[in-house]
Amino acid sequence: MIDLVELVSGWIYALRITTWQQWVLRGIILLAGVVIAALCLPWVAAVIAPAWLALFALGVLSTAIVPDSFAPLLTMIPLFLAWSGGGVDAAWWRYAAVAAAVAVFHLAATYAAAAPSFARIRRPQDNQNDLIINPSRGTLEA
Repeated sequence: MIDLVELVSGWIYALRITTWQQWVLRGIILLAGVVIAALCLPWVAAVIAPAWLALFALGVLSTAIVPDSFAPLLTMIPLFLAWSGGGVDAAWWRYAAVAAAVAVFHLAATYAAAAPSFARIRRPQDNQNDLIINPSRGTLEA
């Protein structure tokens, strides 16, 4: 149970130190996920649509919270199931729109994951000692 608490507290800490540029990227991730879900939902059978939507939403939310994990890849599993299940006879524009939304989703996740996970804090009177905050390790190094 402590491992789960540490995991969630790490996620909360990562969200607290997120800059506004990161929030924009994470908003793009969420928006692209909504577009993908709206375009792919007609391909999913009505019986499994709620479970598919919940699984896809969980993947999109976890990608927005922790973009440097396997979440963007795992989010594509429900998409693949929808695409192979009912997307065979769809119009060409739907394929193009889903492919564009997936590209935007993965590019935003890549840029959000590639952002630095540390910050340098300089003291005005002493430029020799930099403090480096590394939230991925949970350390404060001098």
